[in-house]
Amino acid sequence: MASPDAANAQTPQDPIEGFNRGVFAFNQVVDGAFLRPVALVYRAALPRVVRRKVNNVFVNLAEPVNFLNSALQGKGDDAGNAIGRFFINSTLGVGGLFDVAAALEPPYNRELVREDFGQTLGVWGWENSAYFVIPVLGPSTVRDTVGLAVDFGTVPWGFFAPAAVTVPFTATRIISAREAVLDPLDELERSSLDYYASLRTVFLQRRDFEIHDGSPPADDLFDA
Repeated sequence: MASPDAANAQTPQDPIEGFNRGVFAFNQVVDGAFLRPVALVYRAALPRVVRRKVNNVFVNLAEPVNFLNSALQGKGDDAGNAIGRFFINSTLGVGGLFDVAAALEPPYNRELVREDFGQTLGVWGWENSAYFVIPVLGPSTVRDTVGLAVDFGTVPWGFFAPAAVTVPFTATRIISAREAVLDPLDELERSSLDYYASLRTVFLQRRDFEIHDGSPPADDLFDA
């Protein structure tokens, strides 16, 4: 395993690597003891078609966040796509269970709009932010952690629903998200000499890709 000093020399985006590795180790314990086993049970207990319907609901609930951030980034077409998907799938799609919007002509394609406030801050100029591992939630950056808090505040129903609804709902969302990445994370861990460093690289490159809408600069720091 690479030493923290060596990794810091190669990755200036991770100036607090010692702290991040400590949180990462904690997250691995939590994941191994709880999140991954529950995600495996979730996968075994529910057919793929049911898991897709559950995921559709969570995707639909994220559309207001996509709408707001697309608008803040000046992407009018994407903002219209997001709000159109939300209203169509919330009504005709029975709360998002069915992706009716994607079947229309022309389709409201879910892949066109995947925005959050971390990306908005990146578009506004805060591109190369320090890597930061959030307890339980995992890889992030300082910028994206700020963005996560803002995005959470743009989902108003989370503040009005009773705990008896929000707690199991949030737990299901976390387990659904963990199940979706079971295979790629298992493969990354198996193929990595330093799983922490590999996951950091994958995360930073993906975020750079998202901020630049699939066309990051050739000399971007995240490509190192």
